[in-house]
Amino acid sequence: MVQPFAVITPAPVDATVLRLRGLYVTTQDVPSGFYLNTRPFYALASALGAVIVNTNAQTYFNINRTVYTGSAGLAVVAQQLQNTPLAVYGTLDNLSGVTPTFNATEVYVGTSQESQLAYYLTGTVTARSGNTITLRAADVVTPLGITTYSDSIPVTLGTDTPVFEDGIATPGLTIADVSVGQLITVAGQPQVNSAQALTGIDATSGLVRLRPTTLWGTQNADATLDLLSLGRFAPAALNFAGTGTSGHDATAGAYVSDLSAVPPGPVTTTGELLQQQGTVAPFGSAPPDFAARTLTPGPGSLQTLVVNWVSGGSTAPFSSISSSGLVVNLASAELGTTHEIRTGPASLDLKSLPASPLITTTGADQSQLQLAIGSTTLTKGVSVFNSAIPFASAVASTFNGSNKIFRLVAYGQYDSATNTFVASRIHVALHE
Repeated sequence: MVQPFAVITPAPVDATVLRLRGLYVTTQDVPSGFYLNTRPFYALASALGAVIVNTNAQTYFNINRTVYTGSAGLAVVAQQLQNTPLAVYGTLDNLSGVTPTFNATEVYVGTSQESQLAYYLTGTVTARSGNTITLRAADVVTPLGITTYSDSIPVTLGTDTPVFEDGIATPGLTIADVSVGQLITVAGQPQVNSAQALTGIDATSGLVRLRPTTLWGTQNADATLDLLSLGRFAPAALNFAGTGTSGHDATAGAYVSDLSAVPPGPVTTTGELLQQQGTVAPFGSAPPDFAARTLTPGPGSLQTLVVNWVSGGSTAPFSSISSSGLVVNLASAELGTTHEIRTGPASLDLKSLPASPLITTTGADQSQLQLAIGSTTLTKGVSVFNSAIPFASAVASTFNGSNKIFRLVAYGQYDSATNTFVASRIHVALHE
């Protein structure tokens, strides 16, 4: 059951990677960049104002299916017609002036990212047979800028279908680099049935972009991985047939990752939960099965603590409420089946811990606190606090015997040594 609970905060000017899309204007008066007239999402008609996009010697450009780096790419951008569609990825730079500035690490121009002559789908390859791949959980963008979703769709590749790797000018890529578990964007022509429903995509004259793919797994004693998820899917949804050389197809229980491109970091141990990001090995070439570019121990990623209550909710969900934090009453009769700390696809049952952990803001970045409580039916709606003391007071006064909790979600990191969950965001949703 879904009960609306929305908390909105302004995006800080930080290192968060953002997507900026719009129309090319000019490179004039920008020392190493260009003006872009913004459009939201995939709109084809609106224009929301100019942004100055800065580039540098490392900026990746994919311009109408040709890859450039640095000044070479910027020179080709300068030759584009005004109002050519493009999208850039990077970080906000300066919002103080009339025209905001944006620092781009990747620039996609024209048919590399959208076209009024093709469908663009982003999803995960879950199987491959010959030149036909199965694309799952695909976001679909039509030539008219309409977005839809396809749970599963066959895509036909051609021997000459160009293949690129997002953000990296990797030469010599072919459709052999499109393998099971890889997250991709593919462009092609729609295939429809008599009812005009989409039944497939012909990408023989289209393109494929390999997108950074996330892998989660626990490390085995031989340094292979017990795979938990790849490209957003559990191993059970992936058909690894044909991924390896003869007799060496990838296996979920002993998945082989190449770490040679990963910068030096902490030593990992057997049984440790790991997150890796990179690309899947070319089809038919494994092992190794995956080429990692980054590696993060599970607890180093953002973790989520989730608890729900049933039977109409609980009026006393916490055994302790103070400015030091909240402690969930795990003995409550109304406690639901969800009471866990989620790290990627892995979950840790709160009842398996020595005690119910303290959910605290102590140790979190105090300038980024977002502590919310309420519901759409409450007189005060949803109240948001940026410090622990007034939030604790609001929680204590809210659960006065009449209001009932529906769900608690906190975002942060779990410290097993102190049995605390250090959160910068805590959301307490009341039952409606």
